[in-house]
Amino acid sequence: MFATLVRLLASKPKHNTSKYPKAWFGGGEAQGSCNKILSILKTQGPLKVSDCWTHAEQAGIKSKRHMKILLRWMKEQQRVRVLCNHLSEDKTDRHNREFMYSAVLPKAAVRTEEQIPQ
Repeated sequence: MFATLVRLLASKPKHNTSKYPKAWFGGGEAQGSCNKILSILKTQGPLKVSDCWTHAEQAGIKSKRHMKILLRWMKEQQRVRVLCNHLSEDKTDRHNREFMYSAVLPKAAVRTEEQIPQ
């Protein structure tokens, strides 16, 4: 019983997207915004949020807050991943880190010997 309590208290709650407007997540507009952000990340490489915003602003994303929410949602959907760069040798220092977003590329199909034409 004690172990169950510890396990339940240790788990993080999932991010609640219900407090955001439905227009940000439903319909073609959100899909178009996600595709714009993904194309930016694929062409420009791993970017910090501020660098991503400079490109996304030119692409027509509504606001920086909207872009951050879409990045968080795409991270949950495993479309983007977060990379952490430590700026100093001390990896325990929380202030000398920068987080960069990168697009997740689809896994290439590995051809086995049966699939290779003879």
